[in-house]
Parts: sequence; C-alpha cells; structure tokens
Amino acid sequence: MTNQKRSFRALRVLALAVAVSSFLGSAAELHAQVGTATLSGVVQDSSGAGIPNAQVTLQSTLEQASRRTVTDSTGAYFIPALNPGSYQLVVTARGFQSQTVTGITLTTGQGATLNVTLGIAKAITSVEVKEASPLLETTTSTIGGEVTSQELTELPTYARNFTSLITLLPGTVGLGSTDTANLSFNGTSLAWG
Repeated sequence: MTNQKRSFRALRVLALAVAVSSFLGSAAELHAQVGTATLSGVVQDSSGAGIPNAQVTLQSTLEQASRRTVTDSTGAYFIPALNPGSYQLVVTARGFQSQTVTGITLTTGQGATLNVTLGIAKAITSVEVKEASPLLETTTSTIGGEVTSQELTELPTYARNFTSLITLLPGTVGLGSTDTANLSFNGTSLAWG
C-alpha cells in the first residue's frame, strides 16, 4: 500500500471517529433537554405586582423530594431539570397568606408556567387550591405527547407494528398508506424505510 493510500485511509478513519463522537455528544445533550421538565412563573399580590423573595417549594407527591427557590426582584421564579411526575407547589412570603397548589403534572420535555397570586395576610392562614389550572406551554414551541404503557398494550396496531402508534401523538398525520414509513409532523413530510 502506498503512503498516499495509507494517509487517505487514516483520514477517513479520523473523519468517521469525529462524526460518531459528534453524534453521541448531540444525543446526550438532546436526552438531557428532553428527559426533564421545567416550571417557572411569577408570584404576585392581588394588584398584580411581583413579590420579591417569596419562598417557592415544589414537592413531588410520588417521591420524598422537593426543590426550593426564591423569587427575584420581579417576583419571577424558575425551577429547571425536573423529573416528570406529579407535584405540589407551596408559596410563602412575609406579610402574605401562604398558598399550596396541588395536582401539578409535569411531562417529559415540558416547559410549564404557573403564576401564583398571594393574598395579604389578615391572620395566620393557609390557602390550598385543590385543582391546578391547566399548565400552559409558553417556553418552547414543542408539540409532544406520551403513549402510556396501558395504551401500548390495549390499542390495536397495524400488522403488530408498534410504530403505528406514532400517529396518536399531536401533530402527526399518516400520508395515505397504512404503514408509518410516510408521515407528516406539523406539515413536514418524513419518509423512511
């Protein structure tokens, strides 16, 4: 083998190694972004003014875990890297009634916003909200969904192909064929196979 062929072969191996390591690094970053959720919002008084230095505690209802933060000078808070699950939010501030919001469900990749209004404290009181208002996705333009294990086992699939369940997710449309090799996601056609 000539030196030129050896150099070319070494260059191809190096290019392949760079491509593989780049792909693996991107996949790890994508997993970190998609596998968790975030919760943010503003703690305000009844007039709509932000309450600085309010204590915000997010407690998991399934695990013995909680995350605490303090609102900034505008009353805003941000809690990143949350595992999907069910939570309750407890907000306290000096001179205001504490408030607990239950029934908060966060899903993978969700960026949820939950604003909380605190009333002025008359005496030591606590307000518990039994139902959380629906969380709005305001931090990203991502459309997503989950197919639960119950849906996987109970829903029929075409030709026993689990990928046919992709069309259950928001924004997906089959393009005329009964297989999932031709799909449209939010108007963008995808084909594989």
